[in-house]
Amino acid sequence: ATETTYTTTTSTVTEGVAGGDPVARFGGVTLQFELPPGTLTTLLETHDILIQGSVFEGGGPWEQWFGRMVLTTKPGQHRSIDINIKENLLHVNTSQMMRSDF
Repeated sequence: ATETTYTTTTSTVTEGVAGGDPVARFGGVTLQFELPPGTLTTLLETHDILIQGSVFEGGGPWEQWFGRMVLTTKPGQHRSIDINIKENLLHVNTSQMMRSDF
């Protein structure tokens, strides 16, 4: 059996970009990282907002895709946006779907 350990690091950044499988870029540094699949994890937290996301396997265990993103406003912890992504989009034949199906 293989055991996977996930590490959470808290950092203060003034500018950055996130995207990919997941990948974060800041300055001249690019870091590919893994998140625990199916677990809502804090991605960004400020005094005013909290952004969380959860991932699922993309094409295989080497690839993670965001399946859910949640934006919460603070200090009242009001959930403002909760976006869920269809996990099987890679294999969906949209040519046979009606517009209302998606």
